[in-house]
Amino acid sequence: MKKLGILICLGFIIITSGCLASIQNDSKYTVNEIDAAKQVVEEEVDQMKETCNVDVVKLWIEEGDRDSNEIVVYSNLEVYEDSGKGCAFNPNSTYEEWLWMLARKDEKSPWVLQDSGYN
Repeated sequence: MKKLGILICLGFIIITSGCLASIQNDSKYTVNEIDAAKQVVEEEVDQMKETCNVDVVKLWIEEGDRDSNEIVVYSNLEVYEDSGKGCAFNPNSTYEEWLWMLARKDEKSPWVLQDSGYN
């Protein structure tokens, strides 16, 4: 599994291959909260890999209202030609800005995937 780093720029948090680049002090979520949201998406992609030959090319996060305890993770997914018949994605395709909507009850609760797909 590729290691992912985080880069925050203009209110968006970019998670890219590589190392942790920078984190703005005005982020609504802590690094641990962001890592937890990222982990939920990584686990979902791992489940997708049971039927699809798919990789996340890029992940980035749009922070929702801190009080609402919501976060949206966007991704670019690369689906390869040899994906199985049970794959819901078209083989040999790229899905850009595929979103993952996560929510939690409060700051101490875990992120839970609410929905995913195109906006």
